[in-house]
Amino acid sequence: MLSKPTPACTRSQALVPGRSRSHLLYLCVVPPSTPPPPCARPQALVPDRSRSQLRHLDQVELDYRAHLSEIDSKLVLIISSACDAQLNKWEARPPVPSQQFRAVCRAVSKLHEATSGVLTAEHSHRLFTRMNAAFVESLRRRVVKLNIKSDGGPQHGLVTSELLFYQEHLKTLQFVPDRPFAEQLWSPDKPAAAS
Repeated sequence: MLSKPTPACTRSQALVPGRSRSHLLYLCVVPPSTPPPPCARPQALVPDRSRSQLRHLDQVELDYRAHLSEIDSKLVLIISSACDAQLNKWEARPPVPSQQFRAVCRAVSKLHEATSGVLTAEHSHRLFTRMNAAFVESLRRRVVKLNIKSDGGPQHGLVTSELLFYQEHLKTLQFVPDRPFAEQLWSPDKPAAAS
């Protein structure tokens, strides 16, 4: 007799009626943004004669996690490319916010809209953290190219104002960075404060 399946596997049974429990083990369906839950000792759910089917389960889980990571990397690359294109046109001069920073915010909003219903809050936060690190690095390259220093001068003030606009926009998307973006830009090596 088979033991009772875990809740994740029970959800799968409802989604795929008529399948055997050993087959459902491979279909522990959860939202695509989270890795499949380890069905606590899946061997206990499978009859002895079918246990050989489980030998590749770990590899399937590793492939699934690698695929999720690859998707995240591609999303970060897409949004980074859009930000780079805008920042390459950006000059540190009024008005603030500039057209380029507004376009970056629109691109970030579109990414948020596309992923908010699919990703968990934790996954979304990780994705936006990576995306923002790429954005700050791109802005840092542009600031160096424009020879803008953290000296409290007018250009430094414009950069800081642009970053504040960007940061406030992210707050409307429920993303609060670990450190302010201006601090990340001007002090890149300083670690984030412990929470």
